[in-house]
Amino acid sequence: MYGVLIVDDESIIREGLIEIICWEEYGMKIIGQASNGEEALKIIKSHNPKIVITDIRMPFMNGIELIKAIKLNSMNIRTIVLSGYDDFLYVREAMKYGAENYILKPVDKDELNNTIKEILERIENEMFSESQKKESTVLLRNNTLNRIISNEITLKEFREKQELLEINLYCSQMCIAVIECNFYEISEAVDEENSVHLKRFKALNICEEIIERYIHGIVFEDKIGNITVIFRNTDAEITFAEVNEILNKCINGIEKHLKISSVAAVGAMISSHRDLHRSYKEAIESLNYKFIFGYNKVLFFDSIRGYKKKNTDILMINFDLISNHIKLCKEDEVKSYISQIYDCIIEGKQNIEQDLIINGSLELLICIFNAAKEFNINAKDLLSFKNHAFSEIENVRDINALKEKLLESVAEIFNIIRQLKNKKFSKVVSNSIKHIEKKYYSQEISLKTLSNSMNINSAYLGRIFKTETGEFFTDYLNKVRIDKAKELLLNTNLKASDISVKVGFVNNNYFYTIFKKYTGINPGDFRKV
Repeated sequence: MYGVLIVDDESIIREGLIEIICWEEYGMKIIGQASNGEEALKIIKSHNPKIVITDIRMPFMNGIELIKAIKLNSMNIRTIVLSGYDDFLYVREAMKYGAENYILKPVDKDELNNTIKEILERIENEMFSESQKKESTVLLRNNTLNRIISNEITLKEFREKQELLEINLYCSQMCIAVIECNFYEISEAVDEENSVHLKRFKALNICEEIIERYIHGIVFEDKIGNITVIFRNTDAEITFAEVNEILNKCINGIEKHLKISSVAAVGAMISSHRDLHRSYKEAIESLNYKFIFGYNKVLFFDSIRGYKKKNTDILMINFDLISNHIKLCKEDEVKSYISQIYDCIIEGKQNIEQDLIINGSLELLICIFNAAKEFNINAKDLLSFKNHAFSEIENVRDINALKEKLLESVAEIFNIIRQLKNKKFSKVVSNSIKHIEKKYYSQEISLKTLSNSMNINSAYLGRIFKTETGEFFTDYLNKVRIDKAKELLLNTNLKASDISVKVGFVNNNYFYTIFKKYTGINPGDFRKV
């Protein structure tokens, strides 16, 4: 809220001005009163009001002197003058020093209201104009920096823009780093608080705050949305060890405040701004190796270059061995063999391109599903499961996630096989059903809370629950709740709305809708029948 200071040597006038209009309606509040200019200046220095309403004739320091002091000290304060009919010369002087308006005593409520509205409009227009100016400067700076790292700017324009935007790139040591954040890993629901746009803005701010402490970094966003940093030696030499330390702090800051993972990649050190595009290109190229090395790491081009030189392997898989293990129901052996394959890559014992790893993994999935066909799994269910697994494998973010997805797929296949052999629910689904039967009334029960309590992936639990029961988790939960509601309708005198809450529904209308879906009638008619 904007602060307002009332200055007049008569207390009755000060009190009257406080009461005459509702300041809160204009987003303002009275932050103090003063009986003369000297008192007013002390309050201004400590409380920084946006508006000062002052009388002209006061002891010690009059209103004109107060307005002069505000003007001379370059305080961004709007002033309104209260005057009598014989104060015209004073009023003219007050206006000369920047007073917004003068109001004759006794103060007219409508005139004061109109003056406050006009001042408020001017304040907001100036703020908007300043905001637009700042935004334009940021956009121009961002655009210029992107053109520099893309080698799309002439030397003449570079010199002009560097001076205009205060970008100092005349350094003997520089390198570019890019930070990619995994903005999509937290929640499928995108609301205002968790939107990608907002997360991106916050991540950029986190990196700016960290890098500002070290002075020698320029932070901006590149054309594809990566946080980009130009490291440069301003006062002292900059080393890759220092770059690594700073970038790890950025990664940790993003993880801490946004709960998302990120990865940084660094191009080679260069000695001229003309080669920044080369360092940027190398950083982007290095970023592609996040699949192999994982997130929450800093990747250096020199290290990646060494990895690429040794990169001659292909993904070696003994498909016959896996197929035989599946046919003999040796789940642990299948999982152990798959873990060995991918652990060799993770530990650097094998150097394989990402495309070859993905293609080999898809072939591995085909082998697993073909072997599972011998157990007479429903063809439609198996096809749906296979398509889903393929989609997940093609979109994994790194090799650790790929390994986990494959092991999850193996676990699901063996769960289906066990069900067909034993015609019983798996332990996970059996425990889920028991939990629903015991806690159906809890409004907190959900696939997510249940999976968390069992330390398993919610998507995995949802799929295995549907596979074994033939129903989605929510449908199964609703059926249990409606069955309990029917018992209460028949055996108690509770109102339907109370029963709704008792069986776990938050919304009465939703309860009525679900009840009718499963019974064909509403709760009231069910009780009558």
